[in-house]
Amino acid sequence: MEEDLKVIFSKYDTQMVETFLDNNHENTDELLEGMINFQNECFNSVKNKEENLGITNQKILNVVDLWTKKYGSDFGTEERKNGLKKILILSKASRESVLTISIRLDGQYERTIHMYAAKDIAEQMALIDKEKLGELIENKEGFDEETGMPNEEIINQNRTRHNSIVRWVASQILYNESKFEQTIAIEKFIQVMVYCLSIKNFNSLYGIFEGLNSAPIKRLTKLWEKTRRQEINNFEVVENLFAPSENYSQYKNHIYGICDKNIIPTLMFSLDNTDKFEPKFENPNTSHKNYFKLRKSERVFDRLKGYSVTEFNFQKDNALYQELRTFSFLL
Repeated sequence: MEEDLKVIFSKYDTQMVETFLDNNHENTDELLEGMINFQNECFNSVKNKEENLGITNQKILNVVDLWTKKYGSDFGTEERKNGLKKILILSKASRESVLTISIRLDGQYERTIHMYAAKDIAEQMALIDKEKLGELIENKEGFDEETGMPNEEIINQNRTRHNSIVRWVASQILYNESKFEQTIAIEKFIQVMVYCLSIKNFNSLYGIFEGLNSAPIKRLTKLWEKTRRQEINNFEVVENLFAPSENYSQYKNHIYGICDKNIIPTLMFSLDNTDKFEPKFENPNTSHKNYFKLRKSERVFDRLKGYSVTEFNFQKDNALYQELRTFSFLL
C-alpha cells in the first residue's frame, strides 16, 4: 500500500487518484495507516525543504478531500475518524478544510491549535490584548496616586491571563498523541510568535514564549531536535529578546527603539516588575535602589494611553476571538 501511495503522490493525477480510491478505499484502515506512514517519511526526508513538504501536504489533502466526498461512509467509526484527523493535522490543514470535512462526515473534531492559521491566532490575540490594555486605562483607581504602582488586583488579573496563555500553550502541545504531532504544534506556536513580533504585540509574544520555554515543553528534547531549523532560529530570536541578563536589557532596548510606533507591551513587565520595563537608576537622595518605582501615576498613564491607541488593519473573528479570550478549547 505504501509503495502504491508513493507512486500516486509522485505522479499525481486526478484520474489516477480516483481509480486508486475506487480499488482500495474499502481497505480503509490499511490506507489510513499507509498515508500516515508516508507523511512521517516525507517529513523526515524533507523537513528542511518546506516548499517540497508543502506541495506533498497539498496533494495529500486533495486525496482526503476526494476520498471523503466519494466514500464518506468509510469513516463510520471513531477510530477511523481519529485516523483521518491525524492525517489532517500532519498535513497542516487549514481550519476551513477541517471544518468542511468534519461537516461532510457529520463528525466532531476537537478544536485545537491545528485548526487555526498562526496569523489568525496572532491577530485575534492582539485584539484581545488591546482591549485589556483599554480596560487598564479605564481603571485608574487601581493605581496608587503617589507611586503610580498598580494594586494587587490589577497585577493578579494580568498574571492570571499570562499564566493562562502559558498553560494553554503547554496543553495544546502535550494533548497530541504522537511525537510528530507535538512537533508540529511546537512549530505552530513559534509561527504565532513570529506574527506577534511583526505586529508588535509583546504581551502575547511573552506568554507564548514562556509556554514554549516551560519545563514540560522544554524537556522534550527529541521534539526540539526534530523541529525545523528555520523555526528554531525564530524561537532563538524571541529567546534572546526576553533574555533575563542585564535586567532584561534586550527587551527594554528593543521597546525603546520602536517607542514611536504602535506596540502592545508585555503588561507582566510594565505593571509588575517595572525595573524590567524601564531603565534602572539610583537616586543619591534616597535609599531606593530603583527610584523609578516612585514615579507619578500620570507618567504611567501617559505611556499606557500611548500604547492603547494602537490600530490594526485586521478584523475580529468572533468565534476565534472568544475562544482565545477564555481559552474555552482545550485548556
